[in-house]
Amino acid sequence: MNASRTEFLDEVFVLDEEELRKLIGSLLDFAPALNISIKCSDKLERKLQNIEDLLQFENSPSKEILSLRLSGLTDKYERSVTIEFENKKGASVYLNLDGPEDSVLSLSSALQDRLTSVRPWYAFFAQRDAVNVVFAFLGLSFLGLVCFVAFNLLTGRWNSDGANTNDPKATMLAWLIIIGILFVSAIAVFLLNRTQRALFPIGVFAIGQGKKRYAKKEWLRTSVVVAFVISVVAGIVVLIITIAIQK
Repeated sequence: MNASRTEFLDEVFVLDEEELRKLIGSLLDFAPALNISIKCSDKLERKLQNIEDLLQFENSPSKEILSLRLSGLTDKYERSVTIEFENKKGASVYLNLDGPEDSVLSLSSALQDRLTSVRPWYAFFAQRDAVNVVFAFLGLSFLGLVCFVAFNLLTGRWNSDGANTNDPKATMLAWLIIIGILFVSAIAVFLLNRTQRALFPIGVFAIGQGKKRYAKKEWLRTSVVVAFVISVVAGIVVLIITIAIQK
């Protein structure tokens, strides 16, 4: 009995020489011959003879690999496989398998292991949407502000009896604050998207010069994440100390 699997996967991947050899080895067990093609930043699609040609590709910035397609077909069309990796959000991996059920199951399991193996530590950051992150931060900040105001009103620290809710200057100031928050949020989304694409790419082809580029950015990624964690921990410590002093 034949079976097939066709799927678009939202995966983060780093393909280096070791992982590419393992991946192609699994595919060759399913289909004895593979077609290898790459699309590069110079708008050209290049067809390669074998994995050695792929690993020897320079992958310079002007010809940076954007996607890799591996496909194979047996002589009698009993089995076919296509897997494509692309540096883009939402559907970075395309998978199509067709053949005897036991063979498809075996290859499907092997490919799942390979996808797990090529997933980098920063996958969580690469898959986050900047808009959701910014608005989640705004939502939490607004919730914190509401809780702070409610706490001070309920404990009697603030008195709202004499508050003037019809003050035009206060209304104008409130609107200016809202517009300012939205403007800063838009800038934050723009900067986060640029930073995410540069430091936390969905797909990396770490071969040729791409290996050096990946190593350089790995240092920057670690620095950014460590700095973020330190700032969060420091903020929590300051908050705890402030509450303790007030008591």
